[in-house]
Amino acid sequence: MDYRRGKDQGGKRRGDCVFETYIQRLRAGDMSVRVESAEGYPGEALVAQICSVDEPSFPPDLFAQQLKHQISLFGCYAYDGNELVGYKLGFEPRPRYFESFMGAVRPDRRREGIAARLMEVQHHWCKEQGYRFITTITAASNNAMIILNLKAGFVIAGTLLDRGNNHKVMLQKDLEQRGGT
Repeated sequence: MDYRRGKDQGGKRRGDCVFETYIQRLRAGDMSVRVESAEGYPGEALVAQICSVDEPSFPPDLFAQQLKHQISLFGCYAYDGNELVGYKLGFEPRPRYFESFMGAVRPDRRREGIAARLMEVQHHWCKEQGYRFITTITAASNNAMIILNLKAGFVIAGTLLDRGNNHKVMLQKDLEQRGGT
């Protein structure tokens, strides 16, 4: 796939095709989790699943408003059988930058390494596509996510208050820096 030109080798337009699917297995106790990834806006059924992974659920119309028209939208999805148990979505806000915009793991499936595996797949894809930086913003109270990001090579780039006056932490990772996989 040549994402810089917006077409794959078959001549399909960016967003019209599925990126090479990564199928990985996680061992979480006796459970096997399959991780798949795809480029482009997900179908209606997957959007409904994504929006209900975390609590409270995310409104599908807001999901569409925020992501439907983003450039190089890329998603990683963790399944237990046919059930979505986690996801990670991001896009290209400007050349060579990728924003890991949203993600979640179902509350009863946390602390199994699912978020770390989704992040690993996303970062691998970003590096292959030639992105230099990955940026993410998380709630300042979400210690588990902040720690996971720091362990993955992110640095804290700043803090902010969102429109709802919630304290957020912005983290950034340089993929060209040594060890930036």
